[in-house]
Amino acid sequence: AQRRIRAFASAGATASALQKAEDYGRECAKQGIVPVSLSAAAKIISGQRTSQVLVGDRQVSAWCAAGLLDDLSEVRLRDSDVGADGAKALAARLGRHVTSLDLTGNCIGVRGAQALAAAQMPNLDVLMLSKNGLGDAAAVILCEGLTAAGAPQLSKLLLSENQISRAGRAIGELMGAQKKLAMLDLHWNFLTGESAVSMFEGVEANHRGDGNLARLDVSWNCLGNSRAVASMSSLAPPLQG
Repeated sequence: AQRRIRAFASAGATASALQKAEDYGRECAKQGIVPVSLSAAAKIISGQRTSQVLVGDRQVSAWCAAGLLDDLSEVRLRDSDVGADGAKALAARLGRHVTSLDLTGNCIGVRGAQALAAAQMPNLDVLMLSKNGLGDAAAVILCEGLTAAGAPQLSKLLLSENQISRAGRAIGELMGAQKKLAMLDLHWNFLTGESAVSMFEGVEANHRGDGNLARLDVSWNCLGNSRAVASMSSLAPPLQG
């Protein structure tokens, strides 16, 4: 059995890599899934998808439990069928080393958003969660967690195509609190009315607080409310130049 487990590690692997391979093999047995080689796992985690490998929550959980993501600065798992359980495993394992987390095109849901919101990732610079079908409840939870300084270095946040409509206040409060936030992508959502007004007020609060917001994408929303249109004047000072 040990020989089969070690086969998942590449030739000449270090003792640490062999230990991770053994741990990974055991986790796969617990999860009831077929393990992949560590080199294949590394490619998938770095965004180099292969059509032969199905990812999903159980594979991500096995990688996390075996420590395959430890010390990584960038984790890219786009379109990998990651749900709430996978997001929870990532949130529990990723820490001070991660600077970029890309979960675009998954479905982490409210529970996944709760896990990421509670995670302590002090050096996280980029968080990509577009096309996750978050909706308002998950978006509010996520923004409230990020506002509470779980990721104080955050400069880029991508939340496009998430069916967000009434989470504008939470998004605005996030912009007011996260002074290092330079780019926020909210395109192709349903922001309108009072929610949009509150979001634009956050842009102004970021500017008044000497924040760094320089790029805000709200294209393909529904901003045709008189108060929302009027409040767009707050965009000019922080986004000029």
